Amino acid sequence: MGLAISIYTFIVIKRDAVKYVVKSNDNITLQNPPTITKPRPRRRSKPKISNITFAEVDALYDKLDYTATDLQRDELIKRNYIGKLVQWTGEVADVDITILGDKLYVKFKHTEKSLISDVTVYFPNSKRKSLLRLQEGDWVTYQGKIESIGVLMYNHKLVDGKIIRVQRN
Repeated sequence: MGLAISIYTFIVIKRDAVKYVVKSNDNITLQNPPTITKPRPRRRSKPKISNITFAEVDALYDKLDYTATDLQRDELIKRNYIGKLVQWTGEVADVDITILGDKLYVKFKHTEKSLISDVTVYFPNSKRKSLLRLQEGDWVTYQGKIESIGVLMYNHKLVDGKIIRVQRN
């Protein structure tokens, strides 16, 4: 029974070309080194913007089945609305930072019946410069993910906000 031993020695044949010598028993061969391929980075697909309108979300509690329990209604909202990316247009009512200073937000007014605002959109701190340019009364098209649906005096809450277009009033 013969013993097979492989010894790898790298040598340069010509500029930028590397070969290695494979010595196994009495056979010597010159081969290309095995290629190492890097995995391709995955392309992040753009999140799909849902067709959920502000009017639909705002009228949601009026349309809910009140024979259902609160838990059943919450599950319906969670399944159909929470986490969905929306794009809406509203009037800037306020631009501010949370009390702890960790989150920037814009409050938007969408309807005439809104007392102050009806949507609060939270933005990453990296968007500070673009938010500094906003003024009350500007009409802004924005995107965000629905985090909660407001009831009565509470605003609808969106996160991961992104300004798409600003129209000065």
